[in-house]
Amino acid sequence: MLVLPALEFHADAELCIITGDLTDQAHRKAYQDFREILQQLPIPFHPLVGNHDPSKIFSEVFPEVPLDKDGFVQQVLETPAGNFLFLDTVEHGNHWGSFCEKRGAWL
Repeated sequence: MLVLPALEFHADAELCIITGDLTDQAHRKAYQDFREILQQLPIPFHPLVGNHDPSKIFSEVFPEVPLDKDGFVQQVLETPAGNFLFLDTVEHGNHWGSFCEKRGAWL
């Protein structure tokens, strides 16, 4: 796993944002293993869903990551360095993302 060694080169990092496609296989055990790795980080982490991540498993393994009123994994994270806007573009059944009207209304 490259997450922990990467911190050697970025010792000044204050937050780790993982931008989706979290595991090679979309199995619950893989997400649980990944969570265990992230919990070893000395800084806060924030995983996001990618177009190959099953939202249901993601939400069960990372229940602290909020869902919007329509069940999408999107939010604004306010930090001293600035605000981060996280958008969920997962379109189940497709290998590409999309941005529907409900997601747009959230903005």
